[in-house]
Amino acid sequence: NLHLAENLNLTLEERKQLAKASVEVTSGRTPVIIHVSTPGTDQAVDLTRHAEEIGADGYAADASSAVDLFKELYPAAAGA
Repeated sequence: NLHLAENLNLTLEERKQLAKASVEVTSGRTPVIIHVSTPGTDQAVDLTRHAEEIGADGYAADASSAVDLFKELYPAAAGA
């Protein structure tokens, strides 16, 4: 295991299912922050959009992918 989180051992679909279940189980009683870091920016964007769709309170990415993710999701803010 060369990473900090076991979620990287899950498929993208498994991560989405876990995120959705977390939002549903908490029913707004506590904030749910979804970890979206992946080896590829396209997958991180997909997970971020999914987090927004299911009503997660936020998302987090490690520093190595956060800049690319931000540029992809918010091109106007990134000066594109």
